[in-house]
Amino acid sequence: MAGLGSAIFDDNFSSDRGWQFQIFGAGGAGLIDGRYSLSVREPFSIAIASSPADWTQNGYLEVAAQAVLCSGNDEYGLVFRANGQGEYYRFSLNCTGEARLSRITVDGEHVLIPNTTTNSVFPGLLVDNHLGVLFEGENFKLFINGSEVLSAHDRVLQTGGTGLFVRTRQSGQTTALFDEFILRPSSPAPTATAAPPS
Repeated sequence: MAGLGSAIFDDNFSSDRGWQFQIFGAGGAGLIDGRYSLSVREPFSIAIASSPADWTQNGYLEVAAQAVLCSGNDEYGLVFRANGQGEYYRFSLNCTGEARLSRITVDGEHVLIPNTTTNSVFPGLLVDNHLGVLFEGENFKLFINGSEVLSAHDRVLQTGGTGLFVRTRQSGQTTALFDEFILRPSSPAPTATAAPPS
């Protein structure tokens, strides 16, 4: 990850830094033994925790994520470029170890990368997987445990906040723990231009 700047936000969840919690359904959030816990307790529910970091257009976002209660296509992971209208991108793992990238807008979920199996995921519950996303302009690169696994392009959402989420589908409950949340600045490569006439 050459070219990234020093962290502009770094949280190891040893204390409350002012995360904002939103739930669609039933669930909860809070600090547990130096990790941030997110849970939902109804089918087809989602919990989102927004970080206090400043909004950013380009950056690299990473977190250590651990499934505690999880089954099937229930998901947990990262949120980025979240705006005030409830729109955002989310990079997730489901409980079978597949990765997914979606854009959420007012008209629903738009899948940019469908559920995809990758050998970089450490399977099972109570196991840390480091999720990372590099977002520069319309280009996204997805990382799991230090390996680039997927890439995508999308230009709909330009800037916004960052955070975490947990989502249930058919199951009744999903809980995930998060640690080492880091946001670093990044800028897209400069556009080449023709030299001025001499």
